[in-house]
Amino acid sequence: MNTTHEELLIKLMLRGDKLLINKGVVGIESKSGKPVPHKWLSENSSSLMRELCKLTSIPMFEYVGNSVGDFGMNQSTKGYPGLCLQFVNIVTGEDACVIYNVDTKRKRDTKFGKKGTKLPKGQFNVGIRSNFYKFWTINNFPSPRRRSSFHDVLGKLKSYYFTGEVLSNNRFKDKKLTLLSISSEQIADAYQQYMINNQSATDQQPLSKDQATYPSSYVLQHHESKGLQSNLTTEVMKYGISNQGGAELSNVIALHKQSKRPVDQTNEEWLSDYDRA
Repeated sequence: MNTTHEELLIKLMLRGDKLLINKGVVGIESKSGKPVPHKWLSENSSSLMRELCKLTSIPMFEYVGNSVGDFGMNQSTKGYPGLCLQFVNIVTGEDACVIYNVDTKRKRDTKFGKKGTKLPKGQFNVGIRSNFYKFWTINNFPSPRRRSSFHDVLGKLKSYYFTGEVLSNNRFKDKKLTLLSISSEQIADAYQQYMINNQSATDQQPLSKDQATYPSSYVLQHHESKGLQSNLTTEVMKYGISNQGGAELSNVIALHKQSKRPVDQTNEEWLSDYDRA
């Protein structure tokens, strides 16, 4: 039977591993000190993020696409050229967006067209004082060779997770969209509160087949035996899912002598060998 996403998170927490999110990228610092295989973390990062979002009740958004055009058009206004970055809440499916002012016309004569003519669909120019340029540079996202070539690198946003307050019109309030960061201490505290709530629920009624995979008595028993600390301190993230946003893993050490490499194992096989490390 395959390990569910919730079970995977619980198993990592029971071992005393530290999970954290640093600048939009999930990371794991194993209690044993052994490095987590980069491929395994990359393949499981989305599901872990979704479970951490539910655990901490912090909204997490992932980038899904963009559009360039004239926004704010109605009967009395002409509208203005803008770049709309589109996101989705990874738990609720809620749509959200942020619109930045951009220039969609050529600034000079070129062999492709005269100054003032429309740029090809999806392309735009940005000024160094624009909100979009500030958003991009402050977060140290990979920059294009020219400010007129941002359309080539927007896909890099898919490597990160974001947070922000969404208004009723599905726009981020004040265009404040930030890379998500949650310390290992915050995650450990949220996990402990989850166990307390789970215990309270099971004290009131018997478990059914549709309830949590791990009854709270099981969780608490293993929690005590593993000695998970409540005051885990924030650690610098060692491993990430993005070559641009997180530290790359190199010279990965096998967690245990085995017939399969960690990157070729199922979650059950990897967790079993990891427990024996």
